[in-house]
Amino acid sequence: MDTLTFLYSSHSPEALMKLLDEVLYLFDNTGLKSSDMFHTGVFCKDVTYANYRYWRDAPSTLDIPDELTNPCSNSDSRTSYVRDVIDKVIRGEVEKPEWMIYVEEEDCECSGSAPSTFLVLVPKEKRFADLGERLLEFLYSVNLMVTACRWSPS
Repeated sequence: MDTLTFLYSSHSPEALMKLLDEVLYLFDNTGLKSSDMFHTGVFCKDVTYANYRYWRDAPSTLDIPDELTNPCSNSDSRTSYVRDVIDKVIRGEVEKPEWMIYVEEEDCECSGSAPSTFLVLVPKEKRFADLGERLLEFLYSVNLMVTACRWSPS
């Protein structure tokens, strides 16, 4: 029996930023806000987008980049492309592309559930990097509910 664990972090940015704002309000008199400290976003793992195998089944209205569908591209180049897009989205330089949202909402063939998503924090200044790491450690330190299922590839 295989054990599958799914994480959905879609509500994490708002909850984390509210918590951080409250802590800053209580202990900091500088007026600093969480939005002054971090860029945030929720994404699947970069390899989930880069190695998505079902683009041919995607709606024709999606603007899927050639970098992801070109048969000559390799996993490393696709992953690098996805990392660059994630960085631009987090920094607010571009809107999250529809092809990313499509992957995040699509059912995995093996489980019938959408892939896990994770909160990403990018510190706006180096001095906030350790705090960001501690916040993410705390967020993902909980015991997770796992779903056990029998799965065999077709």
